[in-house]
Amino acid sequence: NVFTDILTAHAGIWIEGTHEQDQVDNNIIFGVKEAEKLTPPEVETGGDSGFYVLGTDKLIVANNLIANCTRTGVHFRTEEIRIIGNRGGLSREDKVYNNIFYNTGESSINFENEHNEADGNVYAGPRSGYLKILTPGRPELLDILAARDYHGWEKNGRTASIQATLDPDKLQLTLSVNGDIPKIKTFNGVSITSDFFGTRTGEERLPGAFADLSQPFKDRSIDPRGVR
Repeated sequence: NVFTDILTAHAGIWIEGTHEQDQVDNNIIFGVKEAEKLTPPEVETGGDSGFYVLGTDKLIVANNLIANCTRTGVHFRTEEIRIIGNRGGLSREDKVYNNIFYNTGESSINFENEHNEADGNVYAGPRSGYLKILTPGRPELLDILAARDYHGWEKNGRTASIQATLDPDKLQLTLSVNGDIPKIKTFNGVSITSDFFGTRTGEERLPGAFADLSQPFKDRSIDPRGVR
């Protein structure tokens, strides 16, 4: 899927109230802006994001390109008082793996608590403290090294210099990456062995939605309805 040029109070992708494992991979989210005066107070800290994940456990967000979001790339929030089945949503055991975050506003990932995981992500153009743990108490504003040292996350994560633009009408993407980004293994036995274009990648693949970043994209069509 391609989500682009979105004006919203919430997010490009909203996931709510699930206790069983779901997975969202190989998507492009490029351009999420705030709809003025529409953001409700209860989503103020997470609206205008690539993903808004409410009261959801065990979610896997993997191998996506998330870019140009006003607020953050992926935002998690508990919904502990809403009972689905016999319990509330704890925002635990969520996993954010092998994504590329480019120009994602105030942060790239906002975890509600520390009972989650992040690894293999590439962060480009974020501000300081781009990986956050929001509760309990005052938030923790982390970078890759702090996340690795104090929580065991991002053992394969890295930062990179990336330039990217997208024409939302023509769905033409220009993308260049400075420096080498190595392939890494898929995780937890979850096999994502083809990329956004359907190219087979095998058991190891690059972060993000594309199997090959060695050559800059120059006005490449990412229209999923077209012939690839």
